[in-house]
Order: sequence, then structure tokens, then C-alpha cells
Amino acid sequence: MAKKRRSWEDYQKKKIKRGQSGAPIVILLVLLVIACAGLGVVAWVCLRPVTLPHVQPDRASSTKAPVEYETWKATEAAADGALVQSSDPVVQAANLKAMQYDYDGAIAQIQSIPGYADNETYVSCIQSYESLKSQAVQWTDYDKITHIFFHSLIVDSELAFASYKSSDYDQVMTTIEEFKDIMQSMYDKGYVLISLHKIAKMETQPDGTVQMVQQPIYLPRGKKPFVLSEDDVCYYEYMTGTGFATKLCLDENGKVVNEYVERDGSVSYGSYDVLTVLEDFIETHPDFSYQGSKGILAFTGYDGILGYRTSDFWYNENCDYYVSTPANDKEKREDHTSPNKNIEQDKQTAREVAQAIRDLGWELASTAGVI
Repeated sequence: MAKKRRSWEDYQKKKIKRGQSGAPIVILLVLLVIACAGLGVVAWVCLRPVTLPHVQPDRASSTKAPVEYETWKATEAAADGALVQSSDPVVQAANLKAMQYDYDGAIAQIQSIPGYADNETYVSCIQSYESLKSQAVQWTDYDKITHIFFHSLIVDSELAFASYKSSDYDQVMTTIEEFKDIMQSMYDKGYVLISLHKIAKMETQPDGTVQMVQQPIYLPRGKKPFVLSEDDVCYYEYMTGTGFATKLCLDENGKVVNEYVERDGSVSYGSYDVLTVLEDFIETHPDFSYQGSKGILAFTGYDGILGYRTSDFWYNENCDYYVSTPANDKEKREDHTSPNKNIEQDKQTAREVAQAIRDLGWELASTAGVI
């Protein structure tokens, strides 16, 4: 059974409680002085809160930005009322597609079940998806799709800003809490994460030529797409001990997690960088992702990738293209724990982690293009 829909006023009140917005509570201070013979003057201070006027939904734009109001309408319709609530795994999977704006995919999910047309719940689901689809609008301003970019997130600020690279970290790095706040702010403002390949992709034309072609993007009114990327996801050796994650790896259940070395040398596994923190956020805010889109991880290859020392140039003592020069030898000796005796195994592990990352919907890139 669908949950009761919240009104615009309830939505505003909830935001006030979260400290995001809301009109200030006006307190009227009335000073009543009563003169009493023989007793002097006694003062009573009476506090009477002023009741806020009722805000009609169609006038909400006078107190809130129109875009936010439209975003609220679309989000509340999808989350609180428009989707059929059911414990049926098929319905839950289809609802997830619909929440991520893949209305055709949601309909196809239901229609893949034999006899769906005779199931009242399934029929209601399809009707809800078709209704949401009819309300979506096509994005047209492809030149104004925001791209937001990060480096590795700072886990321990004290270590990072006490290191010899503190000025660099202060200028170009972001802490985990700052990143979470940014994602929440973007979500509240109606941003939706989208893959580059859902914006445009290469297509073969009738004449045999291949051209980059814009792809249609349909979102609820007030929502707007954005692209996210993280650069230098290599976890360089020089970052060791300065408050950053050390690698991306798989836990015992095959889930992608970060490895982080604590100050006491113990090792923790969890969400310590962009990918893992954003995965947690999307898990609780599925409508932050357009049709399952995630971000882009970019590699330089220096030291290796994903925290694994896979660079033959620096870590393979049998590298046939290493050029021995005073500068290279000095850097190899001072900046790299070389050789890496497990380099071939680390390459295989990095491949497995990279595939698990792709399976989550992330894209891997280098300066030469998408991997």
C-alpha cells in the first residue's frame, strides 16, 4: 500500500527541522505593566507565537524558487505515492528502474513475467510507470550539463594537513565530510548523476560514417543532469601515511571497498573515497542516478592503478623499456618501493577490481580515453 503523500507545507516543515530553509518563527513580546497600590509595579512578560499563514501549493513559488517546487513535486510523486509498494522482488526491481528514470526498463521488467496482464499489482505498476513517463520532460540544453571533478578524498585531515604536501592537499583535495555535503546539496537542488554515454555516443550513419550523436534524456521537471569524475585513482606511494585510502579492493563478499591504514598501523576496510562513499549515497538515494549511471575513474598509471604497484617501469626489475638515467634511478630508489615481487599477481587483482567497478556502472578512463 502506498504511503501517505506529504503536502508542500509538510515538506517545508521537514526542511526547517533539517535546518535547510524555512521562515523564522516570530515571537511577539507583550509587556503588561499593572500598577498595584502599596505593592509597587509587577511586570508580566507574555510570549505568544505567531501562527504561520497557510501556503497554497499553487502560490509556493512566491516563497520558494519555482525549480525547487517542481523538483519537490516530481520527487514526492515518485517516492511517496506514484509507485506501487510491494514485497515482490519483481516489483521492487522494476520500481528501482522507475526511480532512476528508466520507465521503459521498469515496464519491460514487469512484462517479462508470464501472465503479468492477469496480475492486478503488475498492471498497477505498469500504469504508474506510464504516468511518470508521461510527466518527464526532455532535456535540451546539452551545453550546460555540469561536470564536477574530485581527487582522492581526505580521510584524516590532521595527517593530510601536517604532511609535506599540505598546501597542495588544501588547494585541490576534498575531505570525506565535504564530499558528502556537496552530494547532499546537489541532490537537494535536483541534480542527477548521468553517464557520458547516456548524453552522447558514437553511432554508424546510413552512409557508413560514424558520428557522435546526442541521446535523449528524460527527467522529471526541475531535475538536471551532471557528470562526476575522479582523477588520479592510483593511490600513489607519496600519499602513504598522509590520511588517504591506500587502495580499492574486494571484501569477502565481492563488494568494492577501500583499504585504509589507521595511525596505529591497523587496516580498515570501508568507504573512504569517492566511489565507495557515492555508492553508499546512491543506495539510500537511488533517484540520484540516471538509469544506473555512476561516475568516471581516471588513471595516470604512474605507480600503477587502484593502489596496486603495477607499473613495469618502476616496479618490474626485468622491465625491457626502463631507461637507466641518474634521474630515473634516483626517483626509482627514493620514491618507489621497488621491485614489486608480486607485480604479476597485483596486475591480476587490479583487473578483477576494475571489472567489479565496471559492473557497478562506473567507467574507467585514462588521458587517452575510456578504457
